Amino acid sequence: MSGGTGIVRSVAWGELFPWLMIVRVFRLAAAVPVLFVAAVGVSLMPLGWSCADTAFLTDADRMGPLSDVIAANRSWPGKAWDRDQTLRHDLSIPDGFTSFLSPMLRTFTRAVEPFVHLVLRDLTAGQAGYFATGAVWNLLVWALCGGVITRIAVMRLGREEPEGLVAAVRFVARRFFSFFAAPLFPLLGVGLVVLFASVAGWCFNTETGVLIASVFWLFVLIGGLVAAVLLLGLLFGWPLMWGALAAEEMGDVLEASQRAYSFTFGKPLHYAFYAAVALVYGSLSFLLVYLFAESVVYLSDWSASRFWGTRSLADVQTSGSAAQAVGMVIIHSLNNLVLTAGSAFRYSFFWCSAGAIYLLLRCDNDQTEYDDVYVADTREQPPLPPDGEDTPGDPAGEPPA
Repeated sequence: MSGGTGIVRSVAWGELFPWLMIVRVFRLAAAVPVLFVAAVGVSLMPLGWSCADTAFLTDADRMGPLSDVIAANRSWPGKAWDRDQTLRHDLSIPDGFTSFLSPMLRTFTRAVEPFVHLVLRDLTAGQAGYFATGAVWNLLVWALCGGVITRIAVMRLGREEPEGLVAAVRFVARRFFSFFAAPLFPLLGVGLVVLFASVAGWCFNTETGVLIASVFWLFVLIGGLVAAVLLLGLLFGWPLMWGALAAEEMGDVLEASQRAYSFTFGKPLHYAFYAAVALVYGSLSFLLVYLFAESVVYLSDWSASRFWGTRSLADVQTSGSAAQAVGMVIIHSLNNLVLTAGSAFRYSFFWCSAGAIYLLLRCDNDQTEYDDVYVADTREQPPLPPDGEDTPGDPAGEPPA
């Protein structure tokens, strides 16, 4: 009696550990087209914040408690990440392992931060206009840039097909309003709750009004519960909206919101695990990429300075002639370009991870295959023949045998 021997020739690690899809994000996030789009996004952000600064803030605002936040918003992305302490100041995150995670966390919180200031801080009219303008500007920038990166990610990670930069831009352009409005849609519900509660608050102006407000206070509490659920789901689920808009056929605001809230509250442990993997892996990846970018700049400066003698780069810039000053401007611009690419990696990794996590959660939630990503059928259909003419190969048009 012969017994068969099973030989394991390969292991489908992706099926055993689906979260390994996040590991593939590094190569995709470091691709030149994706990194270019992320660099455009991080370069546009300080421009909008600087305009809002000029339009709404005073010198007292820039020197007040919000000075660190304002300075970080208008800073150039090529600034060294280890000097970006805004997140730690705002959220009181202690030093240690969290400082290693700070750059990637900052990528997430920077999109949420303007709304947090608008809701939780007692702002002047100018400060409120500053943060409102900055929030809208952030949405405009990342509705386009984040949408393009996420579209490329879901096509590559889901369908295993390359998506050209031009094709991704065209796809996002057709759905740009949805990318922009999806995070704002839940805020409409919150606004209605606040409007209803403000009516009850108006009743507190009179003694009789307090009694009237107490009758409806249960409904105010229910409204507060609804607002808390909407804000909590939006706080953690907004990156999934980009994944839904980039992958689904409908691609509208309602579907993006529904899927984001469904996945956030339906699979919270799955979501937390995927986010933790992306955070740790992304932080390590960003550390390597940015140190590599800084090494490129440092070694270039160090190698060239061997021929300057005792003169440093700062000496050439400050004490040189006009021609030297122009040359140093060009050199510094190129150096900042390299550092900007390094800084932009964390944004490209963030949006690629958002696409990967969306595909993973969608599979966990409703068993949808990863490759179920919408692709418009752009193939040209053959023109119909004129009336009375048969198409080639039509049996009616063939001569009798």
